[in-house]
Amino acid sequence: LNSLDITNQGLRYARVLAQSTPRKRALLVGINRYPINPRFTPLQGCMTDVELQKELLIHRFGFQEADILCLTDDTPQTPTRDNILAAFQEHLINATQPGDVVVFHFSGHGDRVIDPTPVRDASGAPFPNSTFVPIDPQFDTDQRTVSDIMGKTLFLLVSALKTENVTLVLDSCYSGGGTRGNVRIRSTQRPSNRPGLVDLSPSEVELDYQTQWQRSLSLSPEELTRLRSESVAKGVVIAAAQRQQQSADARFNGLAADGSFNGFNAGVFTYFMTQYLWQQTASSSGMIAQVTRNLKANQFSQEPLADPQAGSGFEQQPIFFVNAIDTTPVPPAEAVIQSVHGNRATIWLGGVDQSSIVGFSRGATLTPIVTAPDREVRVISRHGLTAQVLLSHPLAPGTLLQESARVIPSDLKLRIGLALSLINTFAQVQQILQPYQRIELVPAQSGNLPYAGEVHYILGRMTTADRAVFVRNGLTPIPAVGSIGLFSQSLDEIIPDSFGDANESVENAIARLSSKLISLVAARLIKLTLNANSSHLNVEVLMRPTGSRELIGQAFTVRGGSVAPPQQTSNQLQKGQAFEFQVTNREAFDLFLCILVVGASGEMVVLFPNPYAEGAPQLRAGQTVHIPDPADSFDFVTEDVGLGEALIMVSRSPLQRAVRRLNNLAQEARTRGTFVTPTDDAIADLLADFSDTRSGSSQANVNPQIRTSDIAALSITFEVIE
Repeated sequence: LNSLDITNQGLRYARVLAQSTPRKRALLVGINRYPINPRFTPLQGCMTDVELQKELLIHRFGFQEADILCLTDDTPQTPTRDNILAAFQEHLINATQPGDVVVFHFSGHGDRVIDPTPVRDASGAPFPNSTFVPIDPQFDTDQRTVSDIMGKTLFLLVSALKTENVTLVLDSCYSGGGTRGNVRIRSTQRPSNRPGLVDLSPSEVELDYQTQWQRSLSLSPEELTRLRSESVAKGVVIAAAQRQQQSADARFNGLAADGSFNGFNAGVFTYFMTQYLWQQTASSSGMIAQVTRNLKANQFSQEPLADPQAGSGFEQQPIFFVNAIDTTPVPPAEAVIQSVHGNRATIWLGGVDQSSIVGFSRGATLTPIVTAPDREVRVISRHGLTAQVLLSHPLAPGTLLQESARVIPSDLKLRIGLALSLINTFAQVQQILQPYQRIELVPAQSGNLPYAGEVHYILGRMTTADRAVFVRNGLTPIPAVGSIGLFSQSLDEIIPDSFGDANESVENAIARLSSKLISLVAARLIKLTLNANSSHLNVEVLMRPTGSRELIGQAFTVRGGSVAPPQQTSNQLQKGQAFEFQVTNREAFDLFLCILVVGASGEMVVLFPNPYAEGAPQLRAGQTVHIPDPADSFDFVTEDVGLGEALIMVSRSPLQRAVRRLNNLAQEARTRGTFVTPTDDAIADLLADFSDTRSGSSQANVNPQIRTSDIAALSITFEVIE
């Protein structure tokens, strides 16, 4: 699959206004406040998951609010075992008819139990049965029995539905885990010496409940086992992670200027999935393909999946099985008005990408989709995914909004968490990092989430415990115990080439990492501008091996206008293989171009403009350019194995400040025979150029404003392999 194909599917499938028939019903379950005991830790993102899903289903897929039942910590019906099972039967099984659309979502802890009549793999080994943990878990320590809801029970409940149009979204994990880094793992905990052990059994209450449903459905134990071994019961099951993987509950969007937490917690899969579906309503398989790329690009190692009913082809059907016949298409959106109070309103920003949501702060503007473009909505304040806005004209709740301009916060920083392995050196590290004005060092603290707010990376020494986790996850090569380097925020990934020798001093480690830190800051700033979904410019970028027709990746502006036919992409590049970009300007006016690449190690370089190419970085109206040009005497070659990202910036502004700064840096780079590594000042100049088109000069603005009609900032994520 490639992104263009997914978009074309989305244009066909996004015909989802509420209809009289069939009905659309949903049961959404989210549990944060689990009892604290050795088996559980409380979670923080599951109630947000329910809100994310609810707002999506109502405003993007035409569900009626009365047909959505939510069970969370704060609802009158709390998500106890009995309430979840009763709600499934009463709200879904008893109330649905053939042809209806059904969605069930669960966010919370998951576990695994020994099934008395298990499904077995090809070798005859039994699969552990996955479970969903209610808010009132019963646990018999002596017998090691639990009252969880088993996957087999869910299979029986889905089998009882009268419709085939069923989607289950499960954001929990089924293997041992706990808290790592600044994320929480949605599984019950196991002793460190038995991380994968399955030694729990289902309760008699659970087994009796299954027996009742088997009788009601006239299914023998043997027939039930056979059916479960062949397929899911009905529709499509969308899982946040593979059978043996963990599912993360993470913090997004950091702190406000006053130091308070201004972000939100959510399941990373649910957030990435719902954000994507506000923009493109493709098939479940297309959604999984894109969300998987987004998870990898943000250093989350879980791999979601879509498991359809065998032989059904349901994975290629419109997501959530919403009927697309004879309805009006719903356009993509960044936000929706939830409530109106005079000339002010509260909006939900569920369609904004996590890398750029910080730009939807005071001064950002949005435009109602169905009214005149001069009716802008201006953001006054934002907390998490909710913003307060000022209305220039009366607008009704439910009005969909598209981005017209975002702001670049002048105080935006890269937040580096200091691991407990280095906590005694906090004052020393803070002093060393003082010259890096855009880096904020965050000390670890006690508790399940060791850092206040969001952190983007964690600086620490490799410990024996860290190494054991990486060995268990099959990571190679693993840095030496005692070496200092950068971890992902979840501590289950390392930043390539960031670790040095064992027992290296903190001073030497930070000096060695200085260029990498500068690049990570630059990437953070540049990614804030990414707007492929909202840009109004009509541009397309292809990335391919030099001299080949094979495509590594493709990026384009969804709202900019017509695009080329879809093409297959590999998203992979061999180490040492030369590559090139093909950029097309489909506008009737000239545009200006800049291309940067972030390697797997975090290092950023400017590929265009560069010290070896002649001429200005200009795209003539209607022109297609190749970079490097076939006549150039150089190639682009990457040597970092792992995930890389190309950032392609196109602007109506001539980029005068940035080009001047980059040309000066290029003179040094030319003497070294290298490309330009951008400085903080160079990135600041580039952002200033982007915000100049309408305002004349952004230097007078504390927070420069970037308009969707003025720039297109695109990203292509690729993997470099041996």
